[in-house]
Amino acid sequence: TVADHASLSLQRVQCIGCPGHTVWHDVEGRFPSTLSLGMAAVVAERCGVTTISDFRSRDVAAGGQGVPLAALTDYILFRHPHESRLLIHLGGLARIVLVPAGCRIHEVVGFEASPCNVLLDALMGRLTGGKSSFDPGGKHAVQGKCIDALLQNWLHHPYLQRRPPKALPRYLFGDDFAAAAVQQVRQYGGSLHDLLCTATHFVARGITLAVRRFLPSGSRIDRVLLSGGGVRNGLLWRLLEQPFEGIPLQRTDEVGVPADVRKALSFGMLAALTLDGVPASVPSATGAAGSRLLGTITPGSSINWARCLAWMAAQTSPPFTPEI
Repeated sequence: TVADHASLSLQRVQCIGCPGHTVWHDVEGRFPSTLSLGMAAVVAERCGVTTISDFRSRDVAAGGQGVPLAALTDYILFRHPHESRLLIHLGGLARIVLVPAGCRIHEVVGFEASPCNVLLDALMGRLTGGKSSFDPGGKHAVQGKCIDALLQNWLHHPYLQRRPPKALPRYLFGDDFAAAAVQQVRQYGGSLHDLLCTATHFVARGITLAVRRFLPSGSRIDRVLLSGGGVRNGLLWRLLEQPFEGIPLQRTDEVGVPADVRKALSFGMLAALTLDGVPASVPSATGAAGSRLLGTITPGSSINWARCLAWMAAQTSPPFTPEI
């Protein structure tokens, strides 16, 4: 286990944050809903540690988008007194959070800008006949050329025109979009390498257009910090460097948060905030009616759970009892 590799006894761990793997997230329909795979009960049973999961549901129930849930943890980790930082997470989807210099928490904004690896990986699977699930380093995409007419067609997608707060349903750019894209590139006389190259341009343009259109007017960006698996895509990195010319573009590692663990760290912090009784959703980012305590709690072992109960009781003020 991770704890074993770190030579860390789980008896020293108060709680675990288990976000799961999101397989469905659509908050725009008549019945907003979100679903992640990953059984918190299994984690709690095997580790003996109280596990907090299902973080998004409460924000969605409060009228929010359920993303970006990490806005508060990003504020804690990346806020700088003199430097405005734009955080871009290149995961399955491209997620943006702006933490202005010396800001208050209500000034943090964020949203999902465009598809990222969910699209690139689907296309890579078709390019290799299912033999490879991702494009290591972007080496296949760089072999193709961008088909500008197809790129412009995709950039008119309705989701990219919507103003935030907004969350991108994965199915909009999943396997069905990839299958249609293969047919489209053939109509333009392009190859599957051209398709992958065009899709990488699409991801980069979707991000930069969203920054230009939807961040608050006059927003200053002093540094761009990248995280997620997409940081290893060399072509995507170069395409993002161009519109941010003159602004440092770096991995979050440069400010002390490894790019590969930013998400895990954020949900660990969210779990701790839940036990602390601190509402962690940020309405300026998610659009919820207010900040809420997040997550569902699954108790660990009796000893661990008793420790958690004592901790939570110590954080909570006694209820007001009116005089009779």
